[in-house]
Amino acid sequence: MQATLVLTSLDQLRALADPLRLRVIEALTPREQSVAHLAKQFRVPAARLYHHIDLMLEAGVIEVTRRVRRRGTEERFLRAVAKDYRLDPGLFQEERGAGQSLEALIDVGRSIFASVTQQLVDGARNGTIDPGKPGRGLFLNDRPLSLTPAGFGALTRELSAGVDAVVGRRVGGRKQRYRLVLVAYPVDDATPE
Repeated sequence: MQATLVLTSLDQLRALADPLRLRVIEALTPREQSVAHLAKQFRVPAARLYHHIDLMLEAGVIEVTRRVRRRGTEERFLRAVAKDYRLDPGLFQEERGAGQSLEALIDVGRSIFASVTQQLVDGARNGTIDPGKPGRGLFLNDRPLSLTPAGFGALTRELSAGVDAVVGRRVGGRKQRYRLVLVAYPVDDATPE
């Protein structure tokens, strides 16, 4: 598995523009899994997943790691091709179809926020998120920033490095999976802070 996959095509961007596909990527990043296991984990019919899996395979954002013959059929085991997915800035150049790229980016943003919202709702309802219990809290931080373009670049690099450093630390105790979504974007100067 590579560290980072730079998304250079609209097909790759569209392959991530669905909340279920984002959940599949998230599930396939730490370990390989079969479609049957993913279907059970997400409580969806396997037939519903095959369309999504095939689209993601074709776009190159997941891969088949092995195939196992079972009762006359072949079970595919899959994994994400990278730990991190980033957008190629050239994807938004006019000659490459900036309008289509923008719409695909908006779809990915909607998918991410829909997925995060659903996980927050589910976690609050089932007790996975419980601010009264250690390790089950919720960190929310929404604040305006004033940065230069170079400052924005430094922020993104340092946040990423800081997260990697904390995740890489060997601290005793049982690990809990968390989801971290960081969003920083320029706002219109007329927009109130």
